[in-house]
Amino acid sequence: MTEEQRALRDGLREVLAARPDWRALEEIGYFGVRLPDPEGLGLGLPEAVLLTAEAGRALVDGPLIGSQLAPGEGPVTAVRLPEARVGGRAEALVPWLAKPGATEPGATAPVTAVPGAREPVTAVPGADGSVPGAGGAQLARAVLVLGPGGGARLLRDPDALPRVPRPSVDPAAGLSAVPVEALRGAGEPYPARTAEGGGPGLFAEAVLLTAAYQLGIAEWAVASAVEYARVREQFGRPIGAFQAVQHLCADLLVRAETARAAVYAAAVSGDPVEIAGAKLLADRAAVDNARGCLQVHGGMGFTWEGGVHRYLKRAWWLRRRFADPVGCAERLAASLT
Repeated sequence: MTEEQRALRDGLREVLAARPDWRALEEIGYFGVRLPDPEGLGLGLPEAVLLTAEAGRALVDGPLIGSQLAPGEGPVTAVRLPEARVGGRAEALVPWLAKPGATEPGATAPVTAVPGAREPVTAVPGADGSVPGAGGAQLARAVLVLGPGGGARLLRDPDALPRVPRPSVDPAAGLSAVPVEALRGAGEPYPARTAEGGGPGLFAEAVLLTAAYQLGIAEWAVASAVEYARVREQFGRPIGAFQAVQHLCADLLVRAETARAAVYAAAVSGDPVEIAGAKLLADRAAVDNARGCLQVHGGMGFTWEGGVHRYLKRAWWLRRRFADPVGCAERLAASLT
C-alpha cells in the first residue's frame, strides 16, 4: 500500500467514524473515485477496494457496489441476471422452472437438484422466476443489470421496475425481487470493462468489491472484540485475560489478515480466479468473525445498542451476493483442471 492509498483510507475512516452513512460518502466524492479528473479523482480499482472495505467497516447502508461499477451515474444498485448450470451446460433455468410441476407447489426457495440432470444445479435464481438481491434499489437512481455473458445494461428509471419487497435477515439491506423478464433486454447497453480492456470485467469487479466490504466487516469484528475484551470484567479481571478469549480473538485476527492479503492481491492483479478466492476467504472471515465477536460480547452483542448482530446479518446476506461460496469454490476448482 502506498502512502497516498494509506492516507486515502485513513481519511475516509475518520469521516465515517463521525458519520457512517452513504450520503456522507456521496458528499466527499466516494462515487466519483474512478471518474477521470476533473470530474472525479481518477483512481483505480485498488483504491475503490480500499474505500469499500472502509464502508464495510462502518457498515454503511445503500447501493455502494453498483455505484462503483457505474461511476458518474449517481447511486446505482446492481443485480445479476440468473445463470444456472445443468449437466455441465450454462443455460437459463427460469423457463424450465416456469413449467407446471417443475417445482414443488408454492416453492420459493432455490432448487438444489434437478431430476434427470447429470449433475446437481448449483446456482438457481428465485424459483418463482424472479431475481432476488436488488438491495439498495429503494435508494438508487439507476439499476445496473449484469448479464450472464458479461454484458451490462443500465436502467435509469428504477421506479419503473416491478419490484416485490422480500423479507431479509438484514433489515437494512432493502431486499427486493424483480421478474427476470423485466430485466432482460431493458435499459441501455452499458460499456462493460472487459479483460481485453485491461480490467477484470464488471461482474468480477462486483464480486471483488463485495469481498472488500466483507473484509471491512471482518476487520471491524477484530477491533470490536479486542476492545470489548479489554474493558469487560468478569471475576475481577478483564475477560481478555482469560486464555479462551485470547484464542478466540487470535482466530479473528488470522482470518481477517488472510482475507486482507487475498483481497488486496486480487485488486492489483484483477485476475477472476484470484477474485473468486478472495470472495471465498472474505465471506468466511466476515461471517465467522462477526459470530466470534458476538460471542465475546455475550448478551450485549444481540442488543440494538451493541449492534454486533447487524454485522453478522450483513455478512450472511453478502455471502450470497453476486457469487456464493459454492460458485467461488467451483470457479477455483475449474481453474485447476
